Amino acid sequence: MDDFAFKIPGKILKFLLVGAFLISILWGVLTWDSRKAIDLWTTQVTFITTPIFNFFAERAERRMEAVLESAFSRLDEKAATTTPQ
Repeated sequence: MDDFAFKIPGKILKFLLVGAFLISILWGVLTWDSRKAIDLWTTQVTFITTPIFNFFAERAERRMEAVLESAFSRLDEKAATTTPQ
């Protein structure tokens, strides 16, 4: 589970997520409100994992653009070589 966007090893990423979980549990105990703990946990997980998802989404988008570009260029070449009857 490596974050390829920032080259963060999986152990550090797991440490961040476990730390965020413990902080949210502690916050829920201190405020006696489990909803606040859940909200804090989801906010922290979103903050930690958003760059990872963005990186992979952009990577997939670049690959799809390259594939579609080559496919359309092949279609254009094929259409240019065929003569209309």
